Amino acid sequence: GTAENPEWEYKLPEWDENSFNSHNLTTNFKSQQGKFSQQLSYTTVLPPLRESHAGTITLGFPYVSTSLSTGIQRKSITDKEWVYQPLNQSFSLSLLSNKLVFSESYRYNLEEKYNENLSLRLSGYGFSADFVMQYVAGYEYDDVLGWKLKQDKVFQASHLDLRYNSPSSKKLYFWKNRISLDSNLTTTVKLDFLRPTNSYFTFAPSISLTINEFLTLTFKASSRN
Repeated sequence: GTAENPEWEYKLPEWDENSFNSHNLTTNFKSQQGKFSQQLSYTTVLPPLRESHAGTITLGFPYVSTSLSTGIQRKSITDKEWVYQPLNQSFSLSLLSNKLVFSESYRYNLEEKYNENLSLRLSGYGFSADFVMQYVAGYEYDDVLGWKLKQDKVFQASHLDLRYNSPSSKKLYFWKNRISLDSNLTTTVKLDFLRPTNSYFTFAPSISLTINEFLTLTFKASSRN
């Protein structure tokens, strides 16, 4: 065509992944009675995208909550074979008005049938402990080359982190409350089970001196071994 007599070609969306950025459906069913709750969620990705179907169930009780999720999906847009999505599970327990909390999460590969990840956490009153297991290749120490990565992956302990951060303490006041003194302490212990030489300990105290509406001095020290 020409500028005076243009010719138009109308293009409609094709039924393929290039024309659709998203094609999803999500459904939630939820009920709650006092401190008890139940929720069931279903999510699907529809053609022409890579088709998948996933479900999650979440249960809540006094002090406790837990969830479980998994699904299936096509291997690819062109390969119509169904494969399993990982199984994910979580659990939490809260006590003493949430001052003490224990949580756990777990992931299992249903398709290849192996444990992928396990995480445990306990926290409260400024203290926290995290323990992690993973499906990874370990290390072995060579006197010449140092740490060498192993060939085979196994489900094994990865690391343990211990932390303490002193809760906010009451400030000390002097000279008719014009001067205040505050302190804090943070410590960390990391145990690396894959490469023990990467383990360390940190110690970091601090003190703050405040002169009302005039000056604040903070003294910090940090040590790592």
